[in-house]
Amino acid sequence: MGKKALLVGINKYKYVTSLNGCVNDVRNMADILTSFYGFQADEIRTIVDESVTRNNLMNRLDWLLDEAHEGDTLVFHFSGHGSQIQDRDGDELEDGLDEILCLHDMDFRNPDSYLIDDDFNDIIDRLPKGVILTVCIDSCHSGTATRDITYLTSRLQISSGEIKLQPRFIEPPADVALRSYHKPTSVRRMGARMKEDKKNTESASHAGAKHILLSGCMDDQTSADAFINSDYNGAFTYNLCKIIRDTRGTITYQELIKRVQNSLAFNSFSQIPQIFGNTNLINNRFLSATSATELTCEHGHPLVCKLG
Repeated sequence: MGKKALLVGINKYKYVTSLNGCVNDVRNMADILTSFYGFQADEIRTIVDESVTRNNLMNRLDWLLDEAHEGDTLVFHFSGHGSQIQDRDGDELEDGLDEILCLHDMDFRNPDSYLIDDDFNDIIDRLPKGVILTVCIDSCHSGTATRDITYLTSRLQISSGEIKLQPRFIEPPADVALRSYHKPTSVRRMGARMKEDKKNTESASHAGAKHILLSGCMDDQTSADAFINSDYNGAFTYNLCKIIRDTRGTITYQELIKRVQNSLAFNSFSQIPQIFGNTNLINNRFLSATSATELTCEHGHPLVCKLG
């Protein structure tokens, strides 16, 4: 069974406000993949900052999906800004909004500078049967996120003091913002297909779905870029990796997201991470097709009993 991971982090943006903790998120994720889940260095691709253009990212996504076979484990992690654009049907503007992931050269006038939900649907459609894809998104897409820029004291600090938060969100242009002001505007959420599959796991068209989305916050919340333990990190990714280390990787998707939620709440973060996708996989071990009920040793290897 093969493994591949594509990790993306953008601190430096060309035209919009830069961030601080996204590249550390990539380093953190790479460490837990190699330390606890058996990933080799050549099975992990990372792209950061200026390298995160649409062409580079799509090429790396091709690498992630190429030659995938049943039983393989794939990981896609994105840390950076999110935002919203006007939904388009062909060349026509629709009444809704699309959530987007912002690339290094993010420019609302240039559709090649961001990813929309359709890009994720294309990835899902290309997944071979039986391949497990885990997507982690540490960004936010709601304008309400800007209300959460603040300073607070966090128990995650080695020493007490203020922790600086910055939302991973770019305000959309005025025409987009004004269209939704005091109006019931529909929003097509990033990863909507994965969220839909959570509700439709029993249907024939979704029964074989093998993808899970871990999102750093609810749709209307901040996913924080925060100064934690003397360095900048994504609050979601930092806690995710910390809990994986604390449990030495032997934790289910469901339990992992619950513990991350509890840790963020305990440390005064308002964001509530979410999990979506195939409900049949949520109780499996993180990045594994192994049921939580399967016995394993302290290193995570299955226990085999010999008779006689």
